[in-house]
Amino acid sequence: MSDGWFWFANLIEYEELSYQAWVKTGQSRYRDKIGARDREIEQAMEEYEFPDLRGRWHLLKGHLGIEDALSSEDHTGLPVALEHYKVGFTQIARGFVGSHGAAAIPREFERFGELFRRLPLDTQAQWQEGLRRAWREADATSLLARLGELF
Repeated sequence: MSDGWFWFANLIEYEELSYQAWVKTGQSRYRDKIGARDREIEQAMEEYEFPDLRGRWHLLKGHLGIEDALSSEDHTGLPVALEHYKVGFTQIARGFVGSHGAAAIPREFERFGELFRRLPLDTQAQWQEGLRRAWREADATSLLARLGELF
């Protein structure tokens, strides 16, 4: 079981580090690496139920969805990105309280907030309502309390 966690975690961290390097440098070679391990991550998700890792994967997909929509000015992918955030944050909030579980929510929410504020105002309002509804249904009060941080 622990080998599975390390395998899964390493795959997610590779993707996250590629994303961070791309955001920091703007070099397309880092962006091109993101998604290279999708098949392996999907396999790990079929085999293991680690909500914190699944959540991190969804958040990364959400980040990429916003980045891609803003850079291309094609916002058709934003509803999918929103779904990734709904699921990802909920999974992390349910995970253990550790550096990748619920304790990571402030850091992850800050990263999300930076991207969220770059969205058009009407999209922000729709997303805030969508997140509120999803997190209320999931009884994720710790996440609901953070919605005010977005504005």
